[in-house]
Order: sequence, then C-alpha cells, then structure tokens
Amino acid sequence: MNQDRSEIIILETARLILRQFHYADLETLGVILRHREVMRYSLSGPKSRLETREFIQRCLTTYQAQRYGIWAVVLKPARTLIGYSGLIPQMINGRREMEIGYRLAFEQWGNGYATEAASAVRDYALKTLQLPRVISIIEPANTRSWHVAEKIGMTYEQDSVFGGKDVRIYALNR
Repeated sequence: MNQDRSEIIILETARLILRQFHYADLETLGVILRHREVMRYSLSGPKSRLETREFIQRCLTTYQAQRYGIWAVVLKPARTLIGYSGLIPQMINGRREMEIGYRLAFEQWGNGYATEAASAVRDYALKTLQLPRVISIIEPANTRSWHVAEKIGMTYEQDSVFGGKDVRIYALNR
C-alpha cells in the first residue's frame, strides 16, 4: 500500500475518525492552515505550503517515537479531512504538561466537531495513556475554545503567559 495513503486510525467517534496524517493530506490541510480566522489564535499565524508540509513531517516523526501526537480529524463516512486534534507536550509555568489541541476548517465550526474530537483525545489521554492530567492553553479572546474545554470537563485553573501571549489554562485531572 502507498505510504502516503495508508490509514492508521487512532480514535473513532460517532461522526469522526482521528487518524495519522500522511502527505496526501497536504493540499487540504494547507487550505485549512492558511485561513486567517482558523489561525487567528495560533502563535505562528497562517501557514505556507512548506510550513504545512513540515507540520505533517513533525507529526509523522512523533508517531514513530510516541503513543500520542496530532492526528487528522476526518468526517465519516466520506473521509473528508476537516482539521486536526491531539496531544501536544508543552512546557508552561515550569512544568511539562500535555495539552489537548485542535484546529478545524472554518466551514466546520459550530457543528460540535471540536468538542467531539477533544473528548475522544481526553479519553485516550486519561484512560489509555493513564496521564494524570491534561490541559488546554487558550487565549482570553478565544471564547469558542473556552466552551470546548468546559464541555469536555476542564475547568479554568489560572492565567499565564505562553509564547509571549496572555493565556488561560484549563485543566482536567484524572
């Protein structure tokens, strides 16, 4: 099977599949990660095609070394790529934390997909990986992400600074 098209499914929900990225995702993911509104709260802003390819490469490298990563979020049954979600190790406030992150195509906002994907990632982190806690690092103006964090059981913990930006830390302990 072509390595770029193999599908390694990590998690599945009622409406979504979370699978490993492959290079065949480059064009679709590139459109998502170039969108200004989608990338509004990203530390690096909209991504070029090269940056998107490098992002996919980092994901592939992580898959080889870890049992976690950032995975493609795909709609069932059409297998349409709509973004990503996963676990991202972060250093914040002098502690190594595992962040639940997600980013979805603008057209898919408001459908509950971020909550559905983040819930699956939360369960994987706490039940399968047995992590003691997970966090989300959210800019104060990003109220949509506050709501996702709260819907998956996280609570506001504290204000902090991350990547030179003021952020709110939401957390859930096992």
